[in-house]
Amino acid sequence: MYICNLSFAKDGTDYLGNTSMEDSFWEFEKESKELVERFELMVRKNENYFFDTEEFENIINYYMHKNNMMRCELALNKAMLQHPYSTSLMLKKVHFLICNNLLDRALHILKKLEQTEPDNTDIYMAKACIFSQKGEHQKAIREYEKILLLEEDCVDINMFLAQEYEALGNYDQAEFYYKKELDSNLELDYVIQDLHFLYELQGREEEFIDYIRDYITEHPFSWIAWDNLGLAYYNLLLYEKAIEAFDYVSAINENYIYAYLYKANSLFYLERYNDAIATAHLGLKYQEAPILYCVIGDCYKEKEDFDLAMQYFKEALKRDEDYPYGHIGLALCYSEQGITESAILHLNKALAVEDNNPDFLRIATDIYSNAEMREETEVFFKKLLKIEPRNTEGWLDFSDFLFSIEDIPAAIDVLQQGLIQNPRNAGLTYRLAALHLLKGNEFEGIVCLQEALQYNPLTKELFDYAPELTDNETVIEIIKTHNSERNN
Repeated sequence: MYICNLSFAKDGTDYLGNTSMEDSFWEFEKESKELVERFELMVRKNENYFFDTEEFENIINYYMHKNNMMRCELALNKAMLQHPYSTSLMLKKVHFLICNNLLDRALHILKKLEQTEPDNTDIYMAKACIFSQKGEHQKAIREYEKILLLEEDCVDINMFLAQEYEALGNYDQAEFYYKKELDSNLELDYVIQDLHFLYELQGREEEFIDYIRDYITEHPFSWIAWDNLGLAYYNLLLYEKAIEAFDYVSAINENYIYAYLYKANSLFYLERYNDAIATAHLGLKYQEAPILYCVIGDCYKEKEDFDLAMQYFKEALKRDEDYPYGHIGLALCYSEQGITESAILHLNKALAVEDNNPDFLRIATDIYSNAEMREETEVFFKKLLKIEPRNTEGWLDFSDFLFSIEDIPAAIDVLQQGLIQNPRNAGLTYRLAALHLLKGNEFEGIVCLQEALQYNPLTKELFDYAPELTDNETVIEIIKTHNSERNN
């Protein structure tokens, strides 16, 4: 199953609820429309009308929301002519400069403002933002600490500090500040996702599960907490437990479609395809997201009902004609049915959107190798392994393909390249030993076999790949000798 990389963290879009944000913007736009029309009339007539600072701020905000930077700059210039000493308008100018990546100019203004208004936390917030963008995280931390000295309960500062420490690789301090933010303001429980990401980054999913279960005991109606518990179980392949957690998410927040998506995925991996289909259909009641149609398509594909599978992949593409997972699903269906030309057509459409997606590249190698198109297969293997040089399965698959077309020297060369990227890897070394021995390169094969035995004495993968080597007396003797020496 090939599912798009769904990002929940860092911008908080889904957790904050993009619908309500859009609604608030439309309300703001409606209220600002009369002001903006009056301002634009003034510009057209080349006259000067008076606007107070708050009105100018609304006009500037309107243009920023619309990403109309030319009009925004014009409004700023007019505002500064009428209110040259307004700190709030100077801060709007700083915001404008930051948006246009003119960070040094913005910093120059902020340093001047700091001299006249040393207690204004907005100044330090803007400075911290600039330092963070410049990658000067320690300086950003110092600005946030100034804010805490002035306003101990300032919302979000602990979270910003956590993010700066995370960027510095100081995960202990980052964890401390994320947890401090959660303890100080339970309404900001979307911080849980940032904390989860931090644990995940360090391979500490089990510890996160312990933490979040304790959190849920105290806050049982936090759907974000339940969601992240489900994601942690999902990442650990504990699908039954993940399903239970996602059920709680849906009970608390029934229109959150990612709960249905990940529950459906969990059921898919448990091979409960009918349940997965039913769950995805529940999600579609709240949002006709292309990914949910693709989940259903994947289930029917696994059931080898290619007609229904393709129907759902096409439904996904009706919602978004460039949706790559719809195209890759169709490519797989066509390939399974031996319709190579159509498979390649949809494969290329998927790659046009995500040309470096490792899953898509793996599928490309399968489709082209099944079509016995050597040149194209090699191109995609090389691209895949350039992106994932530590992917030992990729090196093994590439060598398998070359072996299948009876180019053993090329297969050996690929394994040798793989070992440069993955030194002392037993799987690659056993495979290299097998290919040398099958080709009749007995000396090279024995050397590789002896090396592989040092890395991993379990020879199952050698004989699984080349069962005929069980009749090779030299190979059997070397393995017996090694095991005897190892046991003494």
